Amino acid sequence: MLNALFENKFIMKYTIQTKFKPVSVECLDGQICSINLVDNQDNDSSENPPFPELTDYFNGKKVDFNHLKLDLSCYPSFSRLVLEKCRGIPYGETITYAELAKRVGRPKAYRAVGSALGKNKYPIIIPCHRVLGSNHKLGGFSAGPGWKEFLLVWEKQHI
Repeated sequence: MLNALFENKFIMKYTIQTKFKPVSVECLDGQICSINLVDNQDNDSSENPPFPELTDYFNGKKVDFNHLKLDLSCYPSFSRLVLEKCRGIPYGETITYAELAKRVGRPKAYRAVGSALGKNKYPIIIPCHRVLGSNHKLGGFSAGPGWKEFLLVWEKQHI
């Protein structure tokens, strides 16, 4: 369904039904603008997004999203680096915020890493749910701990 007009172009909004809750995907010119993992979805949306990888993921298939182009230009350079490194975390694996901070060359910046991940517009494709606290507990997640736990368990079941 048409969701909004943006600079004379329509943002398309799609909904993917999952075993947990619906996922909203917004696209512009065939590129993903955002993925929203939220509790409530409006009904003004269309099924079957043009990215079958997302549907495959929620059908239990191990999916590599690295070929999908994402626009990270709106993020500051540190956040962009964090998101790019996070994107490389393999399916079904987890690391800590401290480990991700080391991977971006700022080993003491684990809180800044968490802050950058909290602004991730592309959860699942940039798998910030795979980043845990130092004690290997869930830690934060922009869509809430329920989503983070669901995604981690989902991936472990489908490795």
